[in-house]
Amino acid sequence: HDRIFLDAGCINQSTPKAKTEGIRSMGGLLRMSRRMLVLWDVTYVERLWCMFELAAFMKSRSQPNTDDVVIRPTLLGSCALTIFVSFYVLMLVLSVLTFFNVKGIEVVLACSCCSMLVMYCT
Repeated sequence: HDRIFLDAGCINQSTPKAKTEGIRSMGGLLRMSRRMLVLWDVTYVERLWCMFELAAFMKSRSQPNTDDVVIRPTLLGSCALTIFVSFYVLMLVLSVLTFFNVKGIEVVLACSCCSMLVMYCT
């Protein structure tokens, strides 16, 4: 059974002392982790905390292996959501048009307009 360590949620940040203790125990927490998931965006390397965690994770390995680090761009989440919402709206429009027995070019135009609207809004 997998466990997840989320730094902002697992390190007590209520007081500077508690936060410092959490940071000091970071090596042990990272050593117990099998893999590290990096949710990457363009600011990732600009945030010192992120680079510290990545370096500490790799240092905690007896034999560092890049397969232990999984990098996923955060852009993929918004793309997947856009595709899901687009298909949902498209199916909704098609259902309504079918209900009202609309056929032909009107269906194509309505679906195209809805898809463009969803992509514009996201």
